Amino acid sequence: MKHMMMEQLDFILGISSAISSLIGLTFYALYRSHTETARQIKNLQVWHPDSDLYKQLQLQGNYCLAYAAVGGVVTATEHTLKSQYGEQQGVIQRLQMTEHKSKYVAGNWIDFKTVVQDSTSYAQFALMTAEPEDSKYRVEVHKCESAGQIKGELDITHDKFKQRSSIFTKIGLDRLFGDVTKGVQETESMLLNGTAVLSIGKVFLDQGKIKITAPLPSTGSYIITKMTLRELVHHLENQSFQLKKKSAIFILVGGSLLAYMICRHINKVREERKTRLELEAIRNIIEANTDTDRDFYSSDEELCVVCLTNPRECVAVGCGHLALCGDCAECLSEPKKCPICRADVSFIPVYHP
Repeated sequence: MKHMMMEQLDFILGISSAISSLIGLTFYALYRSHTETARQIKNLQVWHPDSDLYKQLQLQGNYCLAYAAVGGVVTATEHTLKSQYGEQQGVIQRLQMTEHKSKYVAGNWIDFKTVVQDSTSYAQFALMTAEPEDSKYRVEVHKCESAGQIKGELDITHDKFKQRSSIFTKIGLDRLFGDVTKGVQETESMLLNGTAVLSIGKVFLDQGKIKITAPLPSTGSYIITKMTLRELVHHLENQSFQLKKKSAIFILVGGSLLAYMICRHINKVREERKTRLELEAIRNIIEANTDTDRDFYSSDEELCVVCLTNPRECVAVGCGHLALCGDCAECLSEPKKCPICRADVSFIPVYHP
């Protein structure tokens, strides 16, 4: 039983070490990604949707800036998305419906949330200056849905919790079965027209129009944010620091568990080797005995119960039975069991003087 528990402990430690190390490596990959993004955008020049940007693109051989930052005001270019709960209008609209519940678990009521609806709509939009000199210089934003952290930049335009209305009997049955629905929370968030944003990506001229879209993966990340460039760099550097700490903690825990398992295995090998050497020493002493001494083992009651040839040399720790010779004790498969009572045991050598 003890051996089985130790095997289970080793299995749990191995799984825990692997999971902890995997989480640590994931945090490390995110840390590297955030650090690299902060480095790439730190010294970017922030362009505006005006003639200066247009002329700069014309000077490029391929009419393209592979990675650039453009700041401007959000302006819908086609249709505008209208709030379902007010008069606000924007170009990105996210609707969420979250169900709030309580469950009776292990003697306690635990609150949790379940998202039952989460949909996002997008409309074509462009970036313009606050007072546009010419719509010709507006920067059309493409593939905004692939921009990092865009959903975190939306303004909440509606957030209301609707408490569940139900008959008393239904509520009583829910509490009896330990599953109570408290209500539903409706949330709407939008990227509103007129919002000042910073967009970082590939900027290019296409048929006389300035456009920005996702850059090549090797160039950098596609970002649309309401932060300034300086605030964005600080935000990414702060996130990098936090991710680095989490990565170090999880990798340290995983490594510690692995080191503990290795030490346990080394100690087990040492103990098995020590027992084997002791058994060999006992056998050598017995083989060196005189014929008179061997007569002591001539009785069947003194012979190994397995091979019925060698004398009994090992006592089972746990049950105390003296039943096996050294060879048979060493050959037993793990977990070793006493051949008399079938208890989980270990063996130590004994010597009859």
